[in-house]
Order: sequence, then C-alpha cells, then structure tokens
Amino acid sequence: MSSSPDEVLSVASALEMARNALDSKVGSVWIEAELFQYNGPHASGHYYFKLRDQDATVDAIMWRGKAARILNFDAQDGMQVLVQGRFDIYSPRGSLSFQVEAMQPLGVGSLAQQFELLKQRLLSEGLFEADNKLPVPVRPRRVVVITGQGSAACADIISSFEESEAPIDITLCYSLVQGAQAVDDLVDALRTAVKLQPDVILLSRGGGSLEDLWPFNEEKLVRAIAACEIPIVSAVGHEIDTTLCDFVADYRAITPTAGAQFIASGWLDSLQQLSNLRHRLLAQSPQSAMQRLRNRFHQAESRLAQAPIDALAQAKAKLLRCANSLLHTGPAVVLADYQARCRTLGARLAVANPQQLLDRGYALVQVEGQEGYLRKASEAKSDTKLLIQLSDGELRATVE
Repeated sequence: MSSSPDEVLSVASALEMARNALDSKVGSVWIEAELFQYNGPHASGHYYFKLRDQDATVDAIMWRGKAARILNFDAQDGMQVLVQGRFDIYSPRGSLSFQVEAMQPLGVGSLAQQFELLKQRLLSEGLFEADNKLPVPVRPRRVVVITGQGSAACADIISSFEESEAPIDITLCYSLVQGAQAVDDLVDALRTAVKLQPDVILLSRGGGSLEDLWPFNEEKLVRAIAACEIPIVSAVGHEIDTTLCDFVADYRAITPTAGAQFIASGWLDSLQQLSNLRHRLLAQSPQSAMQRLRNRFHQAESRLAQAPIDALAQAKAKLLRCANSLLHTGPAVVLADYQARCRTLGARLAVANPQQLLDRGYALVQVEGQEGYLRKASEAKSDTKLLIQLSDGELRATVE
C-alpha cells in the first residue's frame, strides 16, 4: 500500500514551479534556428511563429513592443536566425514557448534553400515544361494509388472513388511517405505501379511540414516521375503545400480527395450524358408514344363526358339571367313604375293648381277686358273696373 504524499500541488502551482526552474536554471539563452510558419505580425501586433532545426520545434512569441525595437530586418519564413530569449510556460494550456528578446538574420534555412536551388536547376533543364506532360485519360479504367498504408489520405481517396461510382479498377500500392527511407520506397512503389500498366497513377499523401513532405522534393523521385511513361496525378499535402512532384507531375490536385475526384470526373460526365440519352430514348420509344396517346385519349374521353354537364350548367345559368331580367323588365314592373311617376306628377300639379290658392282665401284680380292678373296696386287707376275671382265665384268692383 503506497504512502500518502507529503505535499500535493495544484496544476497551476506545479507549472509555476516549472516556470521558476526554467528561469533560474536556464535563463536567457541564444538559439540558432529556422523561422517556421512566420507570417508577420498578428492583428494584435504580436508575432507568433516557430523555431526549428532538424531535430526539434518550439513555439515562439515576439511581443509587439519588443518587435518594434529589435526587428530591424525583413524576416521571412524559412530564414535562418539567431535569437535570444527565455522559455516560458503558458499555464492555461500548459504549453512551452520561447519569448524572443533579440533576433539576428543568419541566412536562408537549409531545407527551404535546397528546395529553391533544386527547383531552379530542374526548371532550367525543362523538367517542368508543359510540353513534357502526358495527357491524363478522360475515362481511365485502371488506376494505381501510391500512398501511405492506413493513412487518412488513403481513406479519403477510397471514399471518393466509391462515392463517384465510376467503373474504375483501383489498385493500392503502399509506400513510406515520410522520413529518410521514404524517397527510395516511393521510387520502388512507382516502379511497381508502372509494371501494372495502369491508365493513370495517383501519387498522394496528406499535409504536413516541410520536413514531413521532403521526400516529395527529393531529386531522385522527381526525375523518376519525369521519366515515367504513364500519366501521374500528384495529390500531395493540402492546398497551401507545394512540392517539386507537383511541378513535374502531369496534373497537380490540391488534396488527395481532389485528385480522386479529378480522375473520376470524366466518368461522371459520361455517365450523366448516358443518363440523359437514356431518358431521351425512353421518351421516343413506342411504349412512351403509346402511353402519350393513351393519356390523350383519356383526356379527350374526360372532356367528352364532361361536355354535356358543362353545356347544361351554361344553359341553366343563361335561363336564370333571362328570368332575372324579365322580373325587372315585365309589364307589371313597367306599369308600377309609370303609376309611381304619375302620382309624383299629379302631386306636383296639385301643388301648382291656382284653385288651391283660392280655397285658402286668396283672390285673383284682373282689369276687365285685359288678360293677366294684377300684381301691383299702381297698375289699377281710378274708375278702373276690376274682376275679382274668388274660390266660389267672381265679383266686380270699381277702383276709387
């Protein structure tokens, strides 16, 4: 049974002790390394990158204020530098980083320099010329895939071919894709693939650092690809990764999945065209023509059956409209209208009848022997004889 510990630390306390130990035991040191994943300042103004050599890599940080004082040259990714600083531990993640306090350029990193020098030499020899590239078959029947056994790239490629349902015979040729022995293994795998006489070869692996992808930059493999008489599709790394195999291959795909999709794309186009032709032929077949005639017959039959019903409905609607019109224009309606108008006119005539005025006590006065009635007293002079009409008779009078 184990004894109880004398002292138990929290994670934060343990990391603090480690930080203090680094500061006291290691302190400020100078490191010669290559700048890796160096992309300039972050939005905050700080610099986040890595320092590496052939054996190790460490995260590095150069704070904004420090960079303004020490960064007096054009630092670039792949550059060899001499840096001074201290190791630190970021407690929330427990990650180790190197806090840069000074930095001097030493030259271009060895791998990046080798890549560029070999690229320029092979370019000058014409290995990357388009005239040297072989056409990739539009509809290949046999494809050899060179990739790492059990890798994610291999799984993606198989899945892409299966999803395409293209009639392609796939042969997997496994190889080392990383490390010092990988280049010879890749060249051997390429020879094996050529012996199988496929229509196209897919050379692939997933993404990684420059060191991880370095076998695909080796001159031995690049020249083997250039000499190959079978079209080769290079699908190495991710979109941002570039290898010399990409330049010399007959076609470069940005990812392993994209490489498989490109190889199968011609079959997909042809299968779609075949499907369209099949539909067109089926549409023109005797069975389809007979079905169209049968449909037209059923439609005509339905219209014929419906025609009497529609005609009867239309006639009924017309009769209803006529009946409604007769109700509004028949003799009784017209007579009632005339009677109402007569009553209105009679009332108006009755109101205008002078007899009604006489019955109410008014009188009509006129000069005897003259037409019209007197309106003003001044119109009747002395001794003028007047005729006065009352409700029940007439009177005669003389003006004094």
